[in-house]
Amino acid sequence: MTRILIADDHDVVRSGLRSILEARPGWEIVAEAADGKEAIKKALETKPDVAVIDYSLPLLNGIEATRQIRKREPRTEVLIFTMHDEEILIRNVLEAGALGYLLKADAKRYVVAAVEALSEHKPFFTARV
Repeated sequence: MTRILIADDHDVVRSGLRSILEARPGWEIVAEAADGKEAIKKALETKPDVAVIDYSLPLLNGIEATRQIRKREPRTEVLIFTMHDEEILIRNVLEAGALGYLLKADAKRYVVAAVEALSEHKPFFTARV
């Protein structure tokens, strides 16, 4: 069973991801969060295998949420899910401990492959990144 946390401040994005990911046999959404602080709290409570985290979260951004989750739950792999593709941002999320980076524009095509790779502790990046 692959346990997944989804953190995005938009309800429609969270519900869309939930719908796509829960359709996979053996995958379970164990928590959702609308901001960075809630993402950390839920990750500590549920200990997901993979956390799909938006970079632009309120209260604490995706980089800081990633840093804190990886420090306290090192078995949880983080997939940054964002519309931003600046090189410095990609470098910063990798330094914070994220193992994958997925652009929202590529989500429909790659989100399942990305979560699958991270659940096996393998990195994932779309070609555009």
